[in-house]
Formats: sequence, C-alpha cells, structure tokens
Amino acid sequence: MMSRLAEIAAQSRSSQQAVKLAEKALIADGGSFASQLNLRSFQKRHDTLKAQFNEIANQEFSDVCDYRLSPKADQPAKMAAVGQTLVDFQEFFTIVFDAVTNGPKDRAKIDIATRAASAFDFGYCYEGSIGVVMTLPNERVLVGGTKLDEAMSKMFEMAGARTSESIASFKKALGLAAVRKMYLWAKDHANAGLGAEIEWKRNVDARFKFSATADDLAVLQGAIEQTSEEEQATTPISGILLGLDVGTRKFHMRADDGGEIKGEVSPKIGTKRTVALGTRHTATLLIKRKVHFATEQEDFTYFMLDLE
Repeated sequence: MMSRLAEIAAQSRSSQQAVKLAEKALIADGGSFASQLNLRSFQKRHDTLKAQFNEIANQEFSDVCDYRLSPKADQPAKMAAVGQTLVDFQEFFTIVFDAVTNGPKDRAKIDIATRAASAFDFGYCYEGSIGVVMTLPNERVLVGGTKLDEAMSKMFEMAGARTSESIASFKKALGLAAVRKMYLWAKDHANAGLGAEIEWKRNVDARFKFSATADDLAVLQGAIEQTSEEEQATTPISGILLGLDVGTRKFHMRADDGGEIKGEVSPKIGTKRTVALGTRHTATLLIKRKVHFATEQEDFTYFMLDLE
C-alpha cells in the first residue's frame, strides 16, 4: 500500500504536469481570462500539495532536502550532468555524516548501516530551474540537533569555503575523504554551469540553507586543487644499493619489499669511505609525503641521511 507521503508526492508530480499544460494553454489562446484562472488554480493546488508533503514528512519523522539546480542562460542542463551532481551530493553527505558519527577518514570506507541511515528517498521534481525534493528519516530530539543535522550543517559550511586555509581546516576536522568528495561535487556543478540552492527543512522551517552560483563552485573547485598537505618522517630502510653518484648527490635503491627508491643523498655519504654497489645496506631516509586534496595522488621524495 502506498504511504501517505508517497501518495502526496505522486499527486505533486501530477499537479506539476497540470501546471505545465495550463501554461501552454494560456499561451495558445492569447492569455484569456479563463486560462489565467485555470493556471492560478493549478498553481495553488501545486503549492498546497508541496506544503502538505512537508507537513506529512514531519509527521512521519522525516526531514526534507529541497535541492534546486540553476543552469546558466547560455548552458542548458544535460541529464547526465544533473544525475551525476545528485549522485555526488548523496556521497558527499554520507561521507560527512560518517565523519561526524565515526570520526574523520582519509579513505571513504562506509559501512552498510551508515549508508542506510544517510540515504535520501526521492520525493518529486518541480520546475523553476530544476528542483528535486528528497526526504530522510531523522529522529526528533528535545535539545540540539541530530548527527544528520550536524552533517548537513557541516556540509554547507564546507561548501562555503573559498581558500586553501579553510579547506585544510575542514580536512583536519572531517577527513580528506570528505574534501575529495566535495571536490567532485563542486566540479560537477562548475563543469555543467549549474548553481545550487539547497534547503534542509522540517515542515515549513528551513533549518539550514546553502546557495552558490556555478562560478562560486568553480572557485571552490580551484581552491581545493591548490590545496595540499606535506608530512615527513625519518625511517630506516634496508635493501640493495643499485646506484650512488656523489657528484650529483643521487641514489638508487631496491628495498627488501621490492620497491624502487630514488632520491638525493647527504653530502657526507660516500666521501669518507667506499660504498659497494649491488650489496645490501640499511639507509636512514627522510621521506616526505605530499598529499593533493583534489585527487588520490600522493608524491614522495627521499633524502638519504646515512648509509650502513
């Protein structure tokens, strides 16, 4: 049996279609008074159903996410782009929800329960740009908000970042996985020329809001691309020394795990004693790891401090 919420959603979709037909009829008959009244009647019916949808969602302990995508005038929206934007929005929200629930992560490994708790249900679409209404069950608490509320609030805060410094602070708080998914979502919008207006509603109240143009989201995309983080550690590594050039200060080593390592050497190495190539040594290496926030790419550099 169809739930009351699903029934209202279906009626809302039908009323939207009726509004479109009434608009066409108004143009076709030159804007007659009768056609104007007809259009107003359908519009009023549609607005009433939207309000009922929000009310019933609240009665069923669900909140509403109203997501409006606004194409640029000279860049019509493509179906694939709209679909990918919504997919990455869902993933972005799920990863942020996981971060506020289970702690920040550099890699997105989400368990089934977390995905289920943060998965939006489709309600209906509407015109006026491209509007998508979704629902999500959310418990009611007497004081403060839930983890879902916190996730949506943090997500909107993140999406408002425009500098590398802000992005780095969100990475520390919510994890690199959340920043990387935000990058893909912002890139979707920027490439498709789609602005975003998003409201997190409980009944008629918009609890959190976010609004950005496609150009704003392109700035966010660019800021993430410019953001990276560097870590370093000193580590002993054993293996076969394949090459050492004291003139260019370069070395080449095959570690015991089979990995090839190339880098620079300290000026003190190779000057006081002969170093045999093709034999096993233990090198003390300063390893620097640079993480690019926008991608999975990690750059490593190696500096040999000592050799035994």
